[in-house]
Amino acid sequence: MTMFNIDLPIVEHNGVSFDADAHDLESVSRAVAYFYQYGFAKSLQDSVAGVKKALQAFRAGKANDKQKAIAEPFFDQYGEDAEIDEILNAEMSARLKDVLTGTLNSRGPRLTSEASIRRDVINEFFRRWAKKRADAGQGRLPRAAKGATKEEKRGIADKIAALREKFAAHNEAKISAEVERRVALQTEDDDDLELDF
Repeated sequence: MTMFNIDLPIVEHNGVSFDADAHDLESVSRAVAYFYQYGFAKSLQDSVAGVKKALQAFRAGKANDKQKAIAEPFFDQYGEDAEIDEILNAEMSARLKDVLTGTLNSRGPRLTSEASIRRDVINEFFRRWAKKRADAGQGRLPRAAKGATKEEKRGIADKIAALREKFAAHNEAKISAEVERRVALQTEDDDDLELDF
């Protein structure tokens, strides 16, 4: 394990705060290791929250409307025969890449961050593009064969993430315009709005 020489900011959640300077190095090391592992797992889990159940229910023909709305874009993007674990791995890999590149970071509870909106727009546009290609008979996204190993599935997820990145770079102007539009929608000034009660 390598120790980094970094300044840790004071963090706070619901009135509970953690100030590394107020504790000894051993205690801080344990806390950081715990937060590091837990935060990593939690972030990846959050990126696919509710998706696995929705995909399983959809595949079994038992999905409710909400589950259908969640599952259909994923199967459109990855293909009807895609392994559920393959889809989840691809989405979690994309989340990790977003964290590492700084396009996704912590945010406050009130507004969705621009980075999160950007990721949503890229994913939405990419899924639409993949579906349009598949519907036109121009090929589907790569997918792992049945019985593929975890390494093979990870390789497919990496290929899809790389393709998504190229797609985003190629469509940067359209993506940025949509992100700007969505950010403006959530931050519009409502001072002129007349409400009756």
